[in-house]
Amino acid sequence: MTVDYESASRFYDASRSAGPLTVRMLARLLNVGPSCGVLDIGCGTGNFMMALGKRAASVVGVDTSPGMLSQAAGKGLEGQLVRGDALALPFADGAFDAAYGVQVLHHLRDKAAAVREAYRVLKRGGVLALQYCSRAQLQTFCCYHYFPAALPIDQERIPDTPAVLELLAGAGFIDCRVEACPMEGRSTGRFYIENPEDYLSEEYRAGNSTFALMAERDIEEGCRRIRADLQSGDADKIAAEFERRARAGIGRVSFAYARKAASTGALHG
Repeated sequence: MTVDYESASRFYDASRSAGPLTVRMLARLLNVGPSCGVLDIGCGTGNFMMALGKRAASVVGVDTSPGMLSQAAGKGLEGQLVRGDALALPFADGAFDAAYGVQVLHHLRDKAAAVREAYRVLKRGGVLALQYCSRAQLQTFCCYHYFPAALPIDQERIPDTPAVLELLAGAGFIDCRVEACPMEGRSTGRFYIENPEDYLSEEYRAGNSTFALMAERDIEEGCRRIRADLQSGDADKIAAEFERRARAGIGRVSFAYARKAASTGALHG
């Protein structure tokens, strides 16, 4: 099974948004300012481009999917979008002050090559931030309670924290660190706050690549369990317990971030 990004692009925003707390954190990590040129790697429908565009001199988005780029262009970003592959970015060496990728690592067939490309297109002293879910953070989503077959799929696709840090260091980055993203409020953080009932919607599931990789019988069984819990009143309690675990400290997503040395003589760390 494969992910049909063209179909997913039409429904992607049903389960995705650029929460204000996360945007503020990303801008801080990247040191975004009025003279900063930023690259969004795997920009999708452009949610984070829209948010960071108010803070940076320019934000350019690159994605392989015409459908995703079309959705982003519909938000007024057309002049800032480039169709291209993260494994061979169509930009010159040292073209950007900062770069980021939001939930993009698990879509890349060669993660190490993509991180090396990000390193190449950054200026000396530039920063890269990659958002992902650690193994522990995956356990805070009630999605996997209802759709247990989804967990091994995502564990195989999404590198855990040590592997992400190794990717950054292996590409030549220094000062490699990880910071958990703040939990957003219910009205602003569509990716962070789960409502089990949402998973009953085919459109909602269509925007999530995990479901494209699952067997239909596993999806049907998960939906049956959700309906049963909605009828009994247990669904909200289960979702609240998983959310409580996330808010207890580890969050649901993190940014791994690192710096390209300002000079060739800097030591890696």
